[in-house]
Amino acid sequence: MNWRLQRYEPAHADALAAVTSSTTDEMGKASNAKAYRVAGLADYEIAQYRSAAKLFESAIETGHGDGAKYELSLAMEKMKQETTGDYEFENMRVAAFAEAESWKRYDCASFTKHTRVGDTPANGRGLFTTTDIKAGEVVMVERAFAIAFTSDLFAQLQNTYNSNTERLSTGPHATLLATLYDRIQHNPKHGAKCLELYSGGYVPAQVDDGKHSPVVDSFHLQAIIEHNAFGCRDVTEEREASKEAGEYVGPMELRGGLGIWVQASYINHCCVENAHITYLGDMMIVTAVRDIPKGAGRDHDPVQFA
Repeated sequence: MNWRLQRYEPAHADALAAVTSSTTDEMGKASNAKAYRVAGLADYEIAQYRSAAKLFESAIETGHGDGAKYELSLAMEKMKQETTGDYEFENMRVAAFAEAESWKRYDCASFTKHTRVGDTPANGRGLFTTTDIKAGEVVMVERAFAIAFTSDLFAQLQNTYNSNTERLSTGPHATLLATLYDRIQHNPKHGAKCLELYSGGYVPAQVDDGKHSPVVDSFHLQAIIEHNAFGCRDVTEEREASKEAGEYVGPMELRGGLGIWVQASYINHCCVENAHITYLGDMMIVTAVRDIPKGAGRDHDPVQFA
């Protein structure tokens, strides 16, 4: 149930609690295989691919985990993407324009191994490269931590009112807040990295009785969104508009979507950019437009875009 409700951390714990280490009968082994597989699926959904792969392997080792073989292959594929940054971008682009709604949210891992977060001389934290990157090369590819598109059902229905700023939000702005809240509330360890993002000096409420999940301050999340969210293209709208008009519709004519990319949030802005951002659904692709030397604290400029 927790897994279906996208409460992946509790789902992981519940599944492993159901494992019986001393069982020798076939029914017990089958039960263990199911538990390992569910725990692996939970880890997979929060991008813990190495842990997921080990759990899928444990399911297969019981002799009753044939269903986990496919999931294991997917986890191995994501681990490769994390390490090599090898993506089939052209196939992803074609699928985004040709297939169903699900193609807005890709089943891909993030490739961020060539970047790190560090302090900048004057602009707080920034994103630095850990290796020399030539113009035209990919700096990083990141999957959105949370995203909302204008074509999503609830984006057309939800509204939020911020009593601190007296602002009303609608569309993906409202949906992103709800999505982000649910994701962090139900997966606090996974969400911790998002809560570290700049929030304009807002001090979140601290309520934790040690017995329940920590309270998530929605005003804090709204501040994080206001300072870190990126606007992106909604390929569903672009696809439908292209069909109606019989021609390509440029991104400036689209309402698009709104998302949080945690690593990319540390990229600083500059009038003379050294990197450019493009989107494929919920995947952000950062490409160098000029050579970016290996970052070394204050010795080099961080990744920047206009």
